[in-house]
Amino acid sequence: MNTMTDHESRLKELMRCWNNRIDRLRFDAEQGGPEVKKKNSEEISVLVLNREAARRGLLTLADVEPCFAEQNAGA
Repeated sequence: MNTMTDHESRLKELMRCWNNRIDRLRFDAEQGGPEVKKKNSEEISVLVLNREAARRGLLTLADVEPCFAEQNAGA
């Protein structure tokens, strides 16, 4: 595989994971109290902004993968 295909592949995987995380946070927010809703809403906002920035090429994999690793460690 060439580098561009590897990059696109990894980016698609990250976006899929972000989408899954957003869905899970939304579900948890619906089930939780006000504190959970607020916390999840803030995290969802960050994930959506990062996802859109990456999709538009404003963030590189080097920018987003450390954040992704931190999120997975806390999940």
